[in-house]
This record gives sequence, structure tokens and C-alpha cells, in this order.
Amino acid sequence: MDGLQGAVLSAKLAHLDTWVAQRREIAARYQRGLAGVGDLVLPVAREWARHVYHLYVVRTRFRDELREFLKARDIETGIHYPIALPKLAAYRYCRQASEDFFANSADRELLSLPIGDHMADADADEVIGGCRDFFAVARTVART
Repeated sequence: MDGLQGAVLSAKLAHLDTWVAQRREIAARYQRGLAGVGDLVLPVAREWARHVYHLYVVRTRFRDELREFLKARDIETGIHYPIALPKLAAYRYCRQASEDFFANSADRELLSLPIGDHMADADADEVIGGCRDFFAVARTVART
């Protein structure tokens, strides 16, 4: 890191607690609004930890369909880890062949919902509404 980058980061550091607090508020809103929706598995925050929600990653068997549904509503999502580590060539020598290994299926199910200190409650509510609408429309699909 050079001096200029250090100066910029030093100025930003004063805002870090506020930015993390905003992310935590959005995450709490997601937790309340998405609990029990479809087959969504939400992040778990342990009592002994302080999650900063750099990402808000959910899991669903309908990842790609949900992503397309939200995209049609101009809600961007992310797939941050598209290939599970055991499937990468670098790990071929120790690859876990079993589909029972969590990582081998998780790369098809993980979806990052939008989160950030720039979001307002209305933005989070739009994401929540989109997810709820998807599972309401796809209710018969989601039960299979």
C-alpha cells in the first residue's frame, strides 16, 4: 500500500462503524422478512460473534430461477463462489468425489443478495418482496 492509499483508507476508517451498523440493520431486516420463505437458508449469526455482513448469502435449490426472477425486477444478485474448491483443478489430487460433501452442492445453491451501507430500508424491502413473490409464484415448484 502506498501513502495515498493509506491516507484514503485512514479517512474511510472513521466511517467503518457506521457502515457496518447499516449493513447489520439491512441483514436484520432480511432475517425478519425472509424467515420461513420457500426453501431459503439464511445466514446464521452466532451470539459470540459480530457479523459485519460483507455479503448476505442465502442458499436455495432454486438459485438460478430466483436470480432471474430478481433480475427481471432490476434487483442484482451475485454468485461469489461459482465453483466449489474441491472441484477446482488445483485440488484435483484431494478432490472429494462424494456429492454428500457440502461444498459439492453448495456452489449450485448459494446466492448473494444485495447488501451495503448505501441501501435504504425500502431497498431491502424490495429484495424481500421479490424473494417472497418468487416463492409464492413458484410455490408448487418449491415443494418438489
